[in-house]
Amino acid sequence: MHEISEENLKKAESHAKLAESHGKSVEKVGKVLKEGNEKADLQAKLIEEYGQAIQQHAKASERYAQTAQKHDGDSIEEYLQATEEHIRATENHTQAVKEFLKVSKKQQEKAREVLEKSKPDSKELEN
Repeated sequence: MHEISEENLKKAESHAKLAESHGKSVEKVGKVLKEGNEKADLQAKLIEEYGQAIQQHAKASERYAQTAQKHDGDSIEEYLQATEEHIRATENHTQAVKEFLKVSKKQQEKAREVLEKSKPDSKELEN
C-alpha cells in the first residue's frame, strides 16, 4: 500500500488554505467590478461566482487533506481527493482570470477611444 508523507499532507492542507484565500480575493474583485462598471456586469458576476467556487473546492481540499492526516499514512484516496479539489479550484481561478482579462481589454479599448477623440488635430497644433 502506498503512503503519503505527513509533510505532503500538510502541504496539501496549506495549499488549500491559500486557494481559499485566493477565492475570497477573486470574489471581492467581482464585487468591486460590479459596483464600478455596469457594462462589465456579466464578467463581474462570473468572476464573483468563480471566486465562490474556488473557495468551495479549496475547503473540500482542506477537509480531505485533514482527513488524510488522521489515517497515519494510509491515506492515498483522501490525498487524491484533496488534489482533485485543488485542481478544480485552480481551474476556476484560471477562468476568473480570463474573465478579468476580457474586462481589462474592454476598458483598455475604451480608454484608447477616449484618447483618440481628445487628441488634438495636427492642424490645431500648427496654429
